[in-house]
Amino acid sequence: MVRVWLTQITAGLLREVIGNLQPDAIAAAVERANFEHVRLEASAHPFGSLAVEVIVPVSTYAKLQQVFDGVSDEHNFKQLVETLRIKR
Repeated sequence: MVRVWLTQITAGLLREVIGNLQPDAIAAAVERANFEHVRLEASAHPFGSLAVEVIVPVSTYAKLQQVFDGVSDEHNFKQLVETLRIKR
């Protein structure tokens, strides 16, 4: 098995479409999916813009990796936001 991390929104949408997030259900959904659909342009994507590119110095990125135990860059930056809000 491979562990993946999804945002709450993506997990909720996936659960809505396939019923649950169990490995067998996800595997079955992938097997029956029609991957031949025309790729959507980024501007027409049903979820809106999926990511925002943010450039940070390597030393800053390393510091975030060191001080936070996030499971992804997204998670680390959310923890940074929470930390910065506390200092206000």
